Amino acid sequence: MLWTIIYLLGAYVAYWLVSYVVHRIPASDLSNKTVVITGLRALQQTAESQPTWKLHVFALDVTNVESVERFYSHVEKALPDKQAGVWALVNNAGVLRGGNLETQPLSAWTLQLNVNVFGIAAMTKTFLPLLRRAKGRIINVASVAGRLGTPGTSSYNASKFAVEGLSDAWRRELAIWGIDVVIIEPGIMKTPLWDQPLKDAEVDSVWGTLTAEQQQLYGREYFAECYVAGKELVDTIGGNPMMVVVRRRATIEHASGSCAR
Repeated sequence: MLWTIIYLLGAYVAYWLVSYVVHRIPASDLSNKTVVITGLRALQQTAESQPTWKLHVFALDVTNVESVERFYSHVEKALPDKQAGVWALVNNAGVLRGGNLETQPLSAWTLQLNVNVFGIAAMTKTFLPLLRRAKGRIINVASVAGRLGTPGTSSYNASKFAVEGLSDAWRRELAIWGIDVVIIEPGIMKTPLWDQPLKDAEVDSVWGTLTAEQQQLYGREYFAECYVAGKELVDTIGGNPMMVVVRRRATIEHASGSCAR
């Protein structure tokens, strides 16, 4: 029986990811296993339509320590086997806000670092006791943006480079407990991650925060062209998350399955 605890935040790939885990990994490997996945906002309907999957949907804020601790208590009480612990923690929740250093408000940096970095740290630190019981694995969803910085995404790059670094460090720290740390590095995907940074009103929103000097230096056309180019980039090379899940079956099995050792 697979018990999966999900929290509401992010991408519409939820159905496909959970469907894959349920149907592709051998049933024997799922016996009394608990998997915790963050950032799957779209899963409420799936949980209601697929009762045999034993999905538990839980709303929480990964940037709020009290919320994370309440979630931990919820998971601990829901465990089918109290001694088995948590088999896998998938830190999938994330946000993206684009913008140049000079023109992006520091609040965008704070948001991305809080969700993409501190949220992962809070979840992992809190769930370590349950992961230790199971000699489980931590799966951090990083990004190719954690390997290569690009103009207009420095704050997002900073958060994803941090995920790469902390994952490398934790892999060495937690090896003594038999806990694996895995990273997944998606490229540009067509998911709601882009809805906020590429929405039409964002040009006006950014323009209104600039000083008169900055407006004169950049010109409104600069921002309009940047957003058009961003949309074209996502439309042109953005991957279909469902197809990536299907084609990367071996990667997912390696990350979340028994072969992750």
